[in-house]
Amino acid sequence: MPLAAHSLIGTWRSLEETLSVVEYTVNLLSGNFSVTAVDSYDGECGEVNSVHWNEDKMELSFACYWASSGRYSKCRMQLYSENKVDFTYTYTDHEFLVRKTV
Repeated sequence: MPLAAHSLIGTWRSLEETLSVVEYTVNLLSGNFSVTAVDSYDGECGEVNSVHWNEDKMELSFACYWASSGRYSKCRMQLYSENKVDFTYTYTDHEFLVRKTV
């Protein structure tokens, strides 16, 4: 496995603590990646699944579901430097709509 893949192993948190309090821990077990996600504010653990290492793009992708909010996110992690990763995520959101009156 390439150095970049091994370099992803560890616990990662946002550089901007006001943006996110989720910590992602990446491990390598029996040659496969595993990811845990913990909200450091309240200790909630996200349900992580679909963990996939893309050798060609040198990226780790996974999905995470948060039961408390119903939020589901798709995440991608790529090594940027020794102690920094580029973390891209998309997630579901919700809002209430009201009927427009004429």
